[in-house]
Amino acid sequence: MTNNVFARVAARGMALLVVLSVMVAVSSSEAAPQTTGERCRPMCPLLYAPICASDGAGTKSFDNQCLLEVHNCQMRNAGKPTLTVVANGPCQ
Repeated sequence: MTNNVFARVAARGMALLVVLSVMVAVSSSEAAPQTTGERCRPMCPLLYAPICASDGAGTKSFDNQCLLEVHNCQMRNAGKPTLTVVANGPCQ
């Protein structure tokens, strides 16, 4: 009798595990943005050489070119538009 109870509990646990695995797989595939899979630089030098970049709609200042490149890498990975340099120095 105890073997029968254990078998039923194990079967229910296995069924629950399968259902949860399917739910996670489906939710992950639906929520995942299209990415380039590009590896972004983890660090930039502590150099202050500001630049102004734009996406055509607005501008944003970066302390140096490296930080802009990291930003653009992250944007590409998120499937979002990147920025281009429009001026040396901070944006006005």
